[in-house]
Amino acid sequence: MAEDRARLMTPSLLDRHADNFARLAGLPADEREAAIAALTLDEDERELLRRLLEADADAADDPLAQALAASASAQLAALEWIGRLGAYRLLRELGAGGMGTVFLAERVDGGFSQRVAIKLLRGFPTSEALRRLRRERQILSGLEHPNIARLLDGGETADGQPWLAIEFVDGMPLLAHAAAHAPHLGDRLALFDAILDAVAHAHQRLVVHRDLKPANVLVDSAGTVKLLDFGIAMLLDVDGDAAGRATSTRVYSAGYASPEQREGRTITTASDIYSLGVLLGELVADATRARPDAELAGILAKARDADPARRYASAGAFRDDLERYRDGRPVQAARMTRRYRLRKFVGRHRSGVAMALTAV
Repeated sequence: MAEDRARLMTPSLLDRHADNFARLAGLPADEREAAIAALTLDEDERELLRRLLEADADAADDPLAQALAASASAQLAALEWIGRLGAYRLLRELGAGGMGTVFLAERVDGGFSQRVAIKLLRGFPTSEALRRLRRERQILSGLEHPNIARLLDGGETADGQPWLAIEFVDGMPLLAHAAAHAPHLGDRLALFDAILDAVAHAHQRLVVHRDLKPANVLVDSAGTVKLLDFGIAMLLDVDGDAAGRATSTRVYSAGYASPEQREGRTITTASDIYSLGVLLGELVADATRARPDAELAGILAKARDADPARRYASAGAFRDDLERYRDGRPVQAARMTRRYRLRKFVGRHRSGVAMALTAV
């Protein structure tokens, strides 16, 4: 076992298995073995990957898993010993996910006080993880939107570890905020409208988020939505090289990823539309108290269609259809029959129609 661990911790092997491990760890046990069998690995490497997954599932008794879990705390202790990271002093860990750990920090120079979220890699920093964090910095530098957590600063430690200073959002996760402060369907659709606006902004700049889920959306005390975590986002290549980079990683969040993302096919903005459809379904579930009405169900079905070509063409088109739904106008996701259009007209002009019928 010791030889297995030594072999597993070599940089080249870590790089090779980082994406497979992250994807497989999120699968149910009955699906995991089939997914392992489908990988193009030799039998020794396949067995090593199984052992790493087993260690991850039994962290209490496994030294390697304990080391991975403790790495964020050790990293924080080391940075506190140094005293600061760039212009910031780290205060405490906020959370960890995927390959990154996020710390609350405060600016200690520049003549003003500012709290930020510092994102660093955790565990064993593979070249793929380093590349992702640097790419996240590049992507965030090009996004400026009130509903996207802003990039404030960034740099690298003395040993080449990249870090990001991101706007600190003191708020609640989306679904928790909705449960506490947005009991009505209209309130929740307003929250989702802000998410759509943020995603549309990213798509217009050729950025696909690829990990849209409730956990990556916070709502601050003022009710402002903030989209987070562009760690596995992709920059589309308008010159035709997107397909190669789109399938370069199959890391995703189970339950929210589109069929093409789960299967390793080409990723486009339509993949984000699917994830948004799943997110919206969860967001409105409690507010509707039962199954969504036929029109909202149609909107959800269109966004979550297995065929990317049948989904909404853009976040803007998705947003427009929801606006039509809120206004009582015919939605694009419904069958546009004459009877349907007439019913929607009557719904919007009840008093006028009633007066006309009375006169008749």
